Amino acid sequence: MLGRTLLVSGMLLLSPAASAQAVGPLLYDDHDTLMGVSVDPGVIITHKGFRVKFDRFGYPAMEGTEDAIGTGYSGHLYFANGGCSGDPYFVVSTIGYTSGGVVIGSDHPQRGSYYVEKSVLPESRLLASRAVGPFVCEPMEAFESPTLPAIPNDPGVTGVPNEPYWPPFRIEMEPLGMLFELMRDGFESSMHSARDAATEPLA
Repeated sequence: MLGRTLLVSGMLLLSPAASAQAVGPLLYDDHDTLMGVSVDPGVIITHKGFRVKFDRFGYPAMEGTEDAIGTGYSGHLYFANGGCSGDPYFVVSTIGYTSGGVVIGSDHPQRGSYYVEKSVLPESRLLASRAVGPFVCEPMEAFESPTLPAIPNDPGVTGVPNEPYWPPFRIEMEPLGMLFELMRDGFESSMHSARDAATEPLA
C-alpha cells in the first residue's frame, strides 16, 4: 500500500504514509458506534470489506444496493421450488463477473439480511417462487435467470450486525491513518475485488 493512492466512488484515499494530516469520512450511528467508511450517500464499506446501504430504521436496505463495479441487487429472494423454501437466490441481470461483497435486506418470511460473497460468477438456474413481503410467498411460472446465492448474514464475515444501528447517522472526518488501521484487511480486500473485476473478461 505504501505510496499508493486510491479513488473509490469519489473518495480519495491516500496511502498510510501520506495520510498523517489527511482525513476521511467515517459513518457513526446515534450511539457512537462506528459503522464503516462512507463511500456514497447512505453507503458504507465495513471493516470486513462489504458494501451495505442502510434504510431509515438502521437495517440493511432492500433496494439501491450495488457492488463495487455497479451490479445492482434487490432484496427479493427467489427459490427453485414453488413454496419459498430451500436455498434462496438473488436474481441479477448479468451473466458476467460481479465483485459481490454486499449485504442486502430482504422481505423473506424469515426476515433478515443476506450477503453475496466476494468475487462470484452468477449461475443460471430455474426459479419458481419469490418472497414479496413478510410471510408472503408468490409462486410463479418457472423461469431461468442468472442468480447468486443469498447467504444469511454473518456479522463475523460481513461486519454488519444482525441488530439495527441507531439513526440518525452522522459522518465524522477522521484521520486517514485511523481509517487505514480500522479497515486494513477488509477494505483493501474490497478494493482488490473491484480492481480484479475491472480486468476480468465477461463470460
